[in-house]
Amino acid sequence: MFPEIRRSFYRFLALYIFSTALLIGIGEYLYYRYASHRIIDREVEALERATQKLIFQLKRLHQSFSPTLTYPKIEGIESALYDIEKNYLIGTFSPSTVHWDRKIWVEGGKLYKVTPIYPYYLGAAYVVTATSIDEGERVELKRELLLFSLFSLSVIVVTALFLGRLFLAPAQQSIALLDRFIKDATHELNTPISTILTNIELFKELHPEFEGDEELRRIELASKRLSRIFEDLAFIQLHHRIAREIREVRIDQILKETLDYFRSQIDSKGITLSLHLEPTTLLIDPNDAQTLLDNLISNAIKYNRQGGSLQIRLSQKELLIRDSGIGIGEEDLERVTDRFFRVRGDQEGGFGLGLFIVREIVAFYRFSLKIKSQLGVGTEVIIQWNGS
Repeated sequence: MFPEIRRSFYRFLALYIFSTALLIGIGEYLYYRYASHRIIDREVEALERATQKLIFQLKRLHQSFSPTLTYPKIEGIESALYDIEKNYLIGTFSPSTVHWDRKIWVEGGKLYKVTPIYPYYLGAAYVVTATSIDEGERVELKRELLLFSLFSLSVIVVTALFLGRLFLAPAQQSIALLDRFIKDATHELNTPISTILTNIELFKELHPEFEGDEELRRIELASKRLSRIFEDLAFIQLHHRIAREIREVRIDQILKETLDYFRSQIDSKGITLSLHLEPTTLLIDPNDAQTLLDNLISNAIKYNRQGGSLQIRLSQKELLIRDSGIGIGEEDLERVTDRFFRVRGDQEGGFGLGLFIVREIVAFYRFSLKIKSQLGVGTEVIIQWNGS
């Protein structure tokens, strides 16, 4: 799966899972609020019945002629009597705070209720009753909702994976067809391109009088351009399967040969070349080294301006290639190494493979790649060998 498709797939998964989980979460929250209120309502009804039972017993005590009165106790509740001035009289408990402006309130895990008494029994004008809230039902409710959330999340993830793969199937089929086309095109281009380049060199040797011929130079430039495209396509198809021969390679020598190969293109654009090469040896496959340098220099020439400059500096630490070309916008800089990505406004053609191939080679050998660019100013590419 291409990085672009993988990113789209992950974004879809994240969006789908987040949005669906959010909706389910909101639904669960609303249901929990509703169920909690139902639980509280039942406890309020039970407290109301117990309070009325207490008031009835107070009435009976008020009408009693017994010299000894025993304060009534109702199972499951606590109670306290207050006079008309809201002064505490007697009870099974003494609340630290009474919210006289409320009829019912919850505090400290208890449900409280204030009930006026009329007529006043035993001098009491108010009764405050309280009962402990049974958390068992709410704990069970939370447990059930948690289990439902875990089940829902697993269903959401499975559904998101299924839908994501279903939606991406056409794109993957198109990419498979594109890969097949690249493979076939690469196979078909190999022989004619090699034949053209070989015959150009042979023609120049047999007819040295045409060495500076403009038409021949254009044919050579076009052929090398085709050769570069062929090599890029071949790398895309084969780089995961090729057997690499990693050995000590003189990068400075390969770089000189590469510049000789591109000399005609550099001259045709009137590019001023500034070169500083130190003898540099790396452990790398020679073909990878050649492909890496070919793509970097090809891009620096192709996207340079007429009469521009090209600075190349090679050392034991790094390779720096700086051009004075069209540059890359900040919005494109992060994606410029993606496969088939082309900078907006690119008038030079190509498949958008050059920097992708550079990134793949750099990643394989664990080098580091830095790209700095500014529109209309130029681009700087730095590859650090990291002591390889």
